Amino acid sequence: MTAPCWRSALEIRAMLEYVREEGSIKGVVVSLDSPGGAAAPSEELFFEMLRLKDKKPVVLVMDDLVASGGDMMAMGANYTLAKPSSFE
Repeated sequence: MTAPCWRSALEIRAMLEYVREEGSIKGVVVSLDSPGGAAAPSEELFFEMLRLKDKKPVVLVMDDLVASGGDMMAMGANYTLAKPSSFE
């Protein structure tokens, strides 16, 4: 599943919940490009990533910019990959 840029934390959380519960999905790759965000939604996305990681392997790919809340979300993945051009 590819999420267009600038999704709200609420939309991202709903997508993560969906892939966590959908039995036909065996693993997840998240492509993240985020300037950060508020502390509370960032923390919630981190915990949602942990819940997802408990059920399925999660790879987070850092795209162009991953800052503050994006870094927090990335810590919840099993694996994190950064592109050579990524700015973190």
